Amino acid sequence: MAALTITASAIVPGVGKKLKTGIAGETITAGMSIYKKASDGLMYKADANASLEAAGAGGISVHAALASQPITYQDDGILAFG
Repeated sequence: MAALTITASAIVPGVGKKLKTGIAGETITAGMSIYKKASDGLMYKADANASLEAAGAGGISVHAALASQPITYQDDGILAFG
């Protein structure tokens, strides 16, 4: 059994935190760690096994987005997972 199960519908941004936005480079769901790719400036799923750049998570998405859609994320503070 997983120690923590993240349910996308339960992601709630921290109170009083300034959220940041970007454009999704792929499908992203709420609660995913994301990073900004230097070559195209789009947001992608962070992945510690893919590359050094992809391992550098820049925040947690607070809603879902398809490729080329706006994505909002929180990069500091407390994020409620339900």
